[in-house]
Amino acid sequence: MKESTEKFLRRVSDVCEEGTISKVLFGIYCVLFVINMLLCIFSEKKPSWLNSALIGAGIGSTHYYMDKYARKKAEKAEA
Repeated sequence: MKESTEKFLRRVSDVCEEGTISKVLFGIYCVLFVINMLLCIFSEKKPSWLNSALIGAGIGSTHYYMDKYARKKAEKAEA
């Protein structure tokens, strides 16, 4: 494997282990949740239950992975 490719893959792995991607996705899902709730309040058109369920699942999933990364980081610190 080329050195540049190896370096790139190492950076991607570091970003994933830090949980940065999960934090960004968590923020996006939270913004979508707020928009969904504002749509419910200020509009006669209501979002579908599937839309709300998918946003909730996204928030739950990203929270799970952020917690997983935090536990992994704490284990590394103890070792």
